[in-house]
Amino acid sequence: MPQFFHRFRRRQKDQDATSTDLPLILSKTGIDYDTCNSNASLRDYRDYTAMPLPPPRRPLTPPPESADPEESPGAVNTQTQSALFVRLPRNIRERIYIELFGERAVHVEYDYGFAPGYRGREKKPPDQWRWWHRVCEEEEAKPGDMCRSDDLDDLKRKGKRELLKYKLKGVEWLRTCRIGYQEALPILYGTNTFLVASAVKLCRFPKVIVPSHLTAITSLDILHIAKATTPSTMSDDDWSMYNTIFRTLRLSYTGLQCLRLVIYILNKPCTPRAGSVPEEFEEAWFRPWQDLASSRTWEKLEIGIQASWFKDFSESAERWAKRIGQAEPGYTLVQVEDYTTWDGKLSEVWNAPYL
Repeated sequence: MPQFFHRFRRRQKDQDATSTDLPLILSKTGIDYDTCNSNASLRDYRDYTAMPLPPPRRPLTPPPESADPEESPGAVNTQTQSALFVRLPRNIRERIYIELFGERAVHVEYDYGFAPGYRGREKKPPDQWRWWHRVCEEEEAKPGDMCRSDDLDDLKRKGKRELLKYKLKGVEWLRTCRIGYQEALPILYGTNTFLVASAVKLCRFPKVIVPSHLTAITSLDILHIAKATTPSTMSDDDWSMYNTIFRTLRLSYTGLQCLRLVIYILNKPCTPRAGSVPEEFEEAWFRPWQDLASSRTWEKLEIGIQASWFKDFSESAERWAKRIGQAEPGYTLVQVEDYTTWDGKLSEVWNAPYL
């Protein structure tokens, strides 16, 4: 009898651990507004279940009606005493802004965790909600590369100067004056490609970035992990997340012109994929692609599928397009590499429960 109760207590303990598992909770936090709270604390460890919303927009942010200084001359100081604004033409100033913080591939996320640079150290700041970014150093920038883990290395081991060289420079300029803010902000948001390593983080941004800034983003590269081993085994929650991604891209990122969205199916470790895209699931998989493609005129819209599933998805997408009478899909389907182990066999994606 004591052994029976011991087994029951152990099972109950395991269930409790699952209900408070941080990665599992964070995989749902910030997707919908009911998981956000304007009164939540950045630092209180109990508040990772509610993503804190930012306070009202700072006065530094110009209201939409004063975005053009010529139309609202009283709203912006034209800085006639500044040599930068008086002597340098606008196109030269913009080249300076680009040199400082434009035309790069930038990893970015808003997440709950420990501060970068304190891995393995006993004394470190508490976990909290925080922004993080890093300019990608890879020749072919990808949202799922190892830049994130590199940036978490101990400052004493890696060196502060080494880590800081991958940060955007000069963003403090945005706080100098309103006319500088107005000129530089479109460079920051409009010329960089932002790399987002999870759909959850993509859905958080509209809650913490003001719409006027969010719509200034023109280029995204996103990684989405479909929580399934085949195209027909996703749960209702996973289908809901899948549709939320495309709805968010259509309705919130309205200035987006270049998008690369890579979708991975979670293969079992070292096991080749099995199955295909059943006809009854084609509408669920491909309708969001078509709706996104038809939402605007794209400079580039790529849907990436891993190599082990590419043939199945490509054939199914063509079959579905013919069935609905769609001549041109409006997007380009591209093949990307599988995640593999050291010996080249298929592998699960790193940190899959959270991604």
